[in-house]
Amino acid sequence: QLDRALEYYIKSKSIRDGFGLQNTADYASLLKNIGVVYDSKGQPDRALEYYIKSKSIRDGLGLQNTAGYANLMNNIGIVYDSKGQLDRALEYYLNSQSIRDRLGLQNTSGYAGLMMNIGNVYNIKGQLDRALEYYLNAQSIRDRLGLQNTADYASLMYSMAMLYEKQGQRDMAGRYYRMTYDTCVRADYSGEWRDMALNNAKR
Repeated sequence: QLDRALEYYIKSKSIRDGFGLQNTADYASLLKNIGVVYDSKGQPDRALEYYIKSKSIRDGLGLQNTAGYANLMNNIGIVYDSKGQLDRALEYYLNSQSIRDRLGLQNTSGYAGLMMNIGNVYNIKGQLDRALEYYLNAQSIRDRLGLQNTADYASLMYSMAMLYEKQGQRDMAGRYYRMTYDTCVRADYSGEWRDMALNNAKR
């Protein structure tokens, strides 16, 4: 219920504005949350506007070396990714990775998601070996965390299958397409790409 969420976030912002609480970590988090809603509504430019404001506040407060800042960098990267600005997206993704590495957050689902985002950029840029390196890292993390029965895992398997097919590794591609389908079944996901994965595996 994105419009209801936005209504409450904007009310919260208005109250904080009235109390002069704009230069706080909580306000920065609120702006990020508003950005997430706009991104989910398919308004990436509005999302980016709030993300950048959140970043500016965090920069001023010296909060660059925090998990929240790393998450914000990932979100900004996602927006640039969706706009086709791959180099800008990669810049923010790698910044997010650097922060998470310093904080020892490599063994988390968020880090796995970030690895997939970076892999996707390298994939689109045609740097398939680099992309596979990040995909395999994402898979390893999700395996360790027991996250194999999720739609996110299925999405990763599908991306890896397509990459292997690009490389001409048809056996590996078929294996990962089948893993995609099996994961979708376990995750009770019935979207159209579940059947696409099965058809590709058979092919």
